[in-house]
Amino acid sequence: MSRKVFTSKFSSRRTLMLASLFLGSTALSSAAYAQAEEVGQNEEAEDDAFNGITVTANRREQSLQDVAISVVALGEEELAKKQIVDLASIELNAPSFNFEQNALKARPAIRGFGGDPLAPGQEFLSGIFLDGIYQSTAAFASIDAVDVGRVEVLRGPQGTLYGKNVVGGAVNIIPNKPVDGFEASVKATIGNFGRRDFEGVLNLSTGPINHRLVAFTRDSSGSSVNPNTDTRLADINRTGVRYSLAADITDNLTWDFTFDATTDDQAGRNVIIRGDTRTPGNPPDEASIFDFLAAQTGQNVESSDDFTVFNDDNGFARRDVFGFRSELNWSNDTFGIVYLAAYREIEDAFFDEGRQFSNQQVADAIVFLQNPDDAVRGPFDQLQPNGSFATNSSIAGQPPGFLNLGDDAEANQWSHEVRISNAGISDDVVTWTVGGFASRESGVNAFLLGIDNFSTPLAVDPGFDLSTCTEVITANDGTPVCFSRLNLIRSADNVTNDLAFFGDVTWRVTDTLNLTGGLRWTTNEKDFTQTNFVNGGFAGTGDADIRNSDVTWRLVADFKVTPDILLYASAATGFAPAGIPSVPVGAVGQLGTPDANVTSQSFEFGWKANLFEDYTRLNVNFFRSDFEGLSATQFNGVEGVVATSE
Repeated sequence: MSRKVFTSKFSSRRTLMLASLFLGSTALSSAAYAQAEEVGQNEEAEDDAFNGITVTANRREQSLQDVAISVVALGEEELAKKQIVDLASIELNAPSFNFEQNALKARPAIRGFGGDPLAPGQEFLSGIFLDGIYQSTAAFASIDAVDVGRVEVLRGPQGTLYGKNVVGGAVNIIPNKPVDGFEASVKATIGNFGRRDFEGVLNLSTGPINHRLVAFTRDSSGSSVNPNTDTRLADINRTGVRYSLAADITDNLTWDFTFDATTDDQAGRNVIIRGDTRTPGNPPDEASIFDFLAAQTGQNVESSDDFTVFNDDNGFARRDVFGFRSELNWSNDTFGIVYLAAYREIEDAFFDEGRQFSNQQVADAIVFLQNPDDAVRGPFDQLQPNGSFATNSSIAGQPPGFLNLGDDAEANQWSHEVRISNAGISDDVVTWTVGGFASRESGVNAFLLGIDNFSTPLAVDPGFDLSTCTEVITANDGTPVCFSRLNLIRSADNVTNDLAFFGDVTWRVTDTLNLTGGLRWTTNEKDFTQTNFVNGGFAGTGDADIRNSDVTWRLVADFKVTPDILLYASAATGFAPAGIPSVPVGAVGQLGTPDANVTSQSFEFGWKANLFEDYTRLNVNFFRSDFEGLSATQFNGVEGVVATSE
């Protein structure tokens, strides 16, 4: 029996009455039937609101309150109620989980540990999983939560059942599966800044096979405007589709298959607006180039509804990703076997101009703020001794400047996993899971780092050779300003192979006490090459052949004080294999030098309770995590030295 015949949902910060009436009339004929059909279900759901939340944190279905792990679980109703559509909105509802995006590349972190994997061969310290499939690159991990049944955020090392690169934790996004019967829904969201989101779901059955088709679009004209190009920036233009089937091949064998694809094409990405309301009315020592330009261009007007930027180039962010997932599940009354295979492929690219002002505006501001008699001139600590303006960063011995970033990458990954388990099937006192995992990831990447440098040659040397400038800009008082550009392109490719074997055992000592132990052996191999080019010329190459392996483990004890109160204590370890940090031209000798393996050990004590006849849930945990191998790399542009601290 289907849950819904047809529903239509409409939500917006600024509700448009006309659209609401249109969508409401479209659904009117079937809404009454759907309402009558759901009355009994809603009553049952209310009774089971707390105890019925199921999670798969231990790779099997369990009640959330019976899992001895710190887990945040967001079910389908909560995802819809809070309008959670992607990882960024999950962040607001999952304590200890942080999420950022660099263009369309994800940067997740759990309990403060994430990483910034911009190059092939670099990976997260907190893993992102789509229906149990590890997402190996930053662009893979930017996932939309469309027709999702559940999101699980597992905090702390998950190195036994989930594997490598989960020293901080793991996020598993679990889409809805095909169900028996007919189901259809449409959702539309309309808002300001040209927001137009549409989602459609169709579920139907053909004999022993259930099918589910999901399609969505997300569109926004962007919250920023560029008067130089008469274009809005930071827009969204995304389309995606997902098809799933579920088939009962025999009484003991089932097959689940999913194909998904997403395409993005944005004209400009997230824009950072610098400047505040202090300039130019406050004392001179509070003036800065960013504040001054922001005041001149109106970017710091508190009542403004838009952000304004003045880039010469709008930039872009594009991505095409697709993949499939196949799961065979065989079981009898004693144990079950799961074979999980997946493939994902992606092409993504972005370019972003790192400043919000035109060359002319910067030139005029530099000359103006260099006048010591000017009332708004401050110390201008970002004016270098040679007269050049920059953003407090340097590379390859060159004067620092505005940073322009670009990236063009391709990647693919294969993964295979086999699990054999009696957990959830047998009533034995000892339940166990054993398995193996293998994956191969490959990627190529061309990364652009462009430095825009400005200097006023007459303030340094009247005989300055203007021919060395990429462009000479005449300020409003006639002063020539030299604009120069340094382009560093890092070309890198990587092949990573992983192999792991794991086992997990739970002993039911009594009806209220369980002891769990697990082991995982992982070996990781990376073949990496990086070549640098400066302004089109060859500037060094390096390669690395890295081989690492480690054993991770976990021990857990959980005790049911009452049917509604669970106490647990655990110790667990995690492993993230070494990668290759990006190296600029000034440190050619460091090309191909890997960073350190990251290992973690975490101790945790927790209490889970349903209180006041299940009206309140209180989950409390205390933890301590020790890490080894965390590295911070600093590039000294003058000497070309890489310093790594652990």
